[in-house]
Amino acid sequence: MQVHTSKGRFELPERMRTQLDAFRRRLWWIKVGEGLLAGLFGLLLSYVALFVIDRFIETPAIVRTILLLAGTLGLAVAFPLKWHRWVWRTRQLEQVAKLLRRRYPRLGDQLLGIVELAHAEGNTKGYSESLLRAAVAQVDEETSHQNFDEAVPNTGLRRWGFAAGGLVALVALVLALTPAAGLNTMARWLMPLSDTERYTFAQLDELPDKLVVPYAEEFAFQAKLRDETEWRPGKGSAQYGSQPPVTTELSEGAYDFTLPPQKESHSLKLAIGDARREIAIEPTMRPELTDMHVHITLPEYLQYTHELKQDLRGGKASLVKGSLVQLVATASRELAAATLDGTPQAIDGSTISSERHLVHESLAPELRWQDEFGLEGKQPLVLDLQATDDEPPTLSCAGGAFEHVLLESDVLTFQVKSTDDFGVKTIGMMWEGIEDPIHNPHPSNGEKVLLNGEPESVDLGSDVTFSAKREGIPPQTLKLRMFAVDYLPDRERVYSPTFVLHILSPEDHNIWLTRQLSKWFRTANEVYDKERQLHQTNASLQAMTAEELDRPETRKLIRSQASAERANGQRLGAVSRAGEGLIREAMKNDQFNPETLETWAEMLNALDDIAKKRMPSVSDLLTAAADGPAAKTTPSAKPPEPGESKSEASPSVGNNRNPASGKGGQQKTEGEAPRTPKVVDTESGFNEIKTPEEEEEEDQPPSPASASPLRLPGTTLVGGGPTPEKKPPKTPPEEQVAQAVEEQQELLDEFARVADELQRILDNLEGSTFVKRLKAASRRQMEVAGDMSTGLLDNFGVEARDVGEKASTHADNIANREQAQSDLIWNVQSDLEAYYQRVRDGKFKVVLDEMEQENPVGGISELGKTVRNNRTGRAIAGAEYWADNLDRWAEQLVGPACACNGQCPPGKADSLPPAVVLAVMKILEQEINLREETRAAEQARPTLEPAVHAERSTGLAVTQNEIGDQVVEAVDTIGALENAASFGREISLLNRVEIVMREAADLLGDAETGAPTIAAETEAIELLLQTKRINPKGGGGGGATPGGGGTGDTEESALALLGDGNEQNAQAVDRTTGQATGVSGRQFPAEYRTGLDAYFGAIEGTRNLNTESSP
Repeated sequence: MQVHTSKGRFELPERMRTQLDAFRRRLWWIKVGEGLLAGLFGLLLSYVALFVIDRFIETPAIVRTILLLAGTLGLAVAFPLKWHRWVWRTRQLEQVAKLLRRRYPRLGDQLLGIVELAHAEGNTKGYSESLLRAAVAQVDEETSHQNFDEAVPNTGLRRWGFAAGGLVALVALVLALTPAAGLNTMARWLMPLSDTERYTFAQLDELPDKLVVPYAEEFAFQAKLRDETEWRPGKGSAQYGSQPPVTTELSEGAYDFTLPPQKESHSLKLAIGDARREIAIEPTMRPELTDMHVHITLPEYLQYTHELKQDLRGGKASLVKGSLVQLVATASRELAAATLDGTPQAIDGSTISSERHLVHESLAPELRWQDEFGLEGKQPLVLDLQATDDEPPTLSCAGGAFEHVLLESDVLTFQVKSTDDFGVKTIGMMWEGIEDPIHNPHPSNGEKVLLNGEPESVDLGSDVTFSAKREGIPPQTLKLRMFAVDYLPDRERVYSPTFVLHILSPEDHNIWLTRQLSKWFRTANEVYDKERQLHQTNASLQAMTAEELDRPETRKLIRSQASAERANGQRLGAVSRAGEGLIREAMKNDQFNPETLETWAEMLNALDDIAKKRMPSVSDLLTAAADGPAAKTTPSAKPPEPGESKSEASPSVGNNRNPASGKGGQQKTEGEAPRTPKVVDTESGFNEIKTPEEEEEEDQPPSPASASPLRLPGTTLVGGGPTPEKKPPKTPPEEQVAQAVEEQQELLDEFARVADELQRILDNLEGSTFVKRLKAASRRQMEVAGDMSTGLLDNFGVEARDVGEKASTHADNIANREQAQSDLIWNVQSDLEAYYQRVRDGKFKVVLDEMEQENPVGGISELGKTVRNNRTGRAIAGAEYWADNLDRWAEQLVGPACACNGQCPPGKADSLPPAVVLAVMKILEQEINLREETRAAEQARPTLEPAVHAERSTGLAVTQNEIGDQVVEAVDTIGALENAASFGREISLLNRVEIVMREAADLLGDAETGAPTIAAETEAIELLLQTKRINPKGGGGGGATPGGGGTGDTEESALALLGDGNEQNAQAVDRTTGQATGVSGRQFPAEYRTGLDAYFGAIEGTRNLNTESSP
């Protein structure tokens, strides 16, 4: 061995240096290896730990981070420290020698010394070079025999190698067997803060982090395994909060949990194999529908400009076929989805809107909805959408009776109203003449629109009028119907019930009314016969003694007689009212003689007086006799003589609605002329009137001025006030029976007188009907001639066998009509002969003789054969010939102008002729009818075209001018009277009426049917019905002029406004007013209160009557 020196230093032997370097390299390799393996072991251990933990729980991110940090500590911290200790600190040979000294202390010291000497610069000058070489050689020799590998301290390389290798093998095995789990853990391990889902062998489908469930309802939850799951546990559990877990078994790859109702929010913990889930559960109320409606677009033919909106919260709706509908629903919270019969619907927040659907048939769609939390409605809403046909409109028409007899100038008013769900288009009037080849060969058919509706107005109605004259319809029998049409194309009309109108000419109306009066007179005679029977029984009662009258059975019989008398009086009152109705009808017809109507009306007034006063008086006397005390032996008072209580005041021709009768005046002297009746309409009033005692104090003889003349009809208002109490009579029953019999005899005498007068008037009317019947037959012959001229002259001169079918049919119809006319004239001739046998009037004999000589029955029948043989010229001449003869015979039968056969006494100098009074009353009625027509036209105005309304208004203006012309004629008639100067007030009044009517006509001409025209017409009516006030108890007089003297009763009489406005029994009922302190307690409707007032008033009147009748 050589030791080299250089400049004071020497170098270590090559062998020693090599040996030390080998030791150092081995040390570095072992210790670095140990550090790497330890670091690797730590990393793999943390990975394995995370893998194991993930198999049981969801390892939190913080734990994963800690595991990763712990695993990397070996490499990141321990390995650098180890490298620093065993590598960095052993890079010098001195450091290596020191390390060897631990294992070989002596040798190590020698090596350390040699190495220090070798590295020392200039420090060897004090040493012997030979000695140094010897020392180095010695140490070199010793080291050559040593193995420094054993000097490496505490080597654990093998252990770390096995440990790390084992973990590497384990990780490799995991990755090989469960690569998905291994890689998932690797990802979660390497990135602990990421949201990488934990891999489980039991793979579950995606589950929500938060689940909203129905509040307080049992709910179901499903956890489903994925198809690629490696583990399918047989059971799974779910625990809500701290409640006991719910376990379920695997079924078809899913776990269905049913959890009890919950009200509080908690988490739901799932444990299925190694899978763990925690879901936040929030119990919430289900979404409810707060609004549900349907938007309806009606079919185009209905012409609606907007959609309809119908509430559907009830789940039902009726829809017209052909409509477009859209369902719109609003929920209590925002929605996520909705379906209608499984079809998804549009969602906007909380609103569901369906597609528009055309309705052809009924539907029952099912609506389901789900809110933003996934909750559905508790149950689906099944709608009931009924597809209905567009129903026809309803039509009501009120017009009184369904059969009317009227003159062609009469005006009928109907209240018509139609209702339809989607608007009424039109209301009209249609008339059809009832075809009769004999009596009505050319029926009139027509119609007119009354009202036009609007598409969106469901009601249409107004008052409408019908006038045959205005429509140009000749007399005939019609079927009149109203019709309504809605907007459905080709819809059949809806008709009202049929009104049958018998439109008569004045002549036919006269004949019909005469027959009605004849029937009425027979009914009146039945009442008279019943009264005679009652009188006979009462006369037998009068013959009884006082003791016999006091027997119970006799008193019972008297009560029965009283009741029968009262009933017969009521029946007579009904007969009288029916007669007034007939007279009102007769007043419309110019064919009736005014004087005849005046006389008839006076007779009706007499009957009404018997029914209302005399018969009740007899009944009251009999009732008092039946309820009176036992008879006493006292001389009976002398019954009043007939006529003692008669009033000398002039009779008042009109309606007396005052319940109190005037006080009787003094008896009329023989030389005094009868007083003129007044045409008045008496109304009851409420002013205070004097008592009988006060009247007796002021009783004075009547002044001559009390005789009032006959003037224009007016209305007088009677003073009202409490009816004075009557003191009950205190006469014995036998005297009351005797008085009742005497009064009954007087009323029977008066009844007989009236019946005789009525029979005479009826005979006169029946005689006049022959004139009308012959006139009507004459007109029909002229009609036949006209029909032959228009329908048969084209075949003039042609043989009957060559005539066309149409002309032949027409000829047959005319022949049948002529045969019917022949039969009718035979009836007239037979009736005329029978009538002559009764009246023996010469003019009837003359006409009968001529008819027998001319033989119109055979001649007219022969005309039918002539027509069938197509001898048109001869047939026309024959028809005209018989028309002339029939008209001539009718003229021969025309009698005198009044009911007294021309022997009527002249009227008072200051009295208007009854004809004038009747004419003014007809004017009044026509004006009232015109006002109704004007009002109906105004009500229909909004629904009609302006031109149609203007045309109708113009027609009304013509009628108004015609009525005004009648007023002028009445003024001219009054002015032509000899005493016209006495009627200045009447003429002035009528002139004013005429001016107002002309003003109304001008307004109607300008198509104004509103308030101004109605006001003008009303003014004219009110001018014709001026109101006055009188005291009904006499003193002031019962005539047309209040206060005119006279103390007689105000009696109902003739033509006192028997037309419109006549209100029977319009009496002021006086009742004792009780003390009251307010209006408390139960209140009744006005119509009920009125009925109760009348009821209690009747009871009060009965009590007063009983008091008066008691002795």
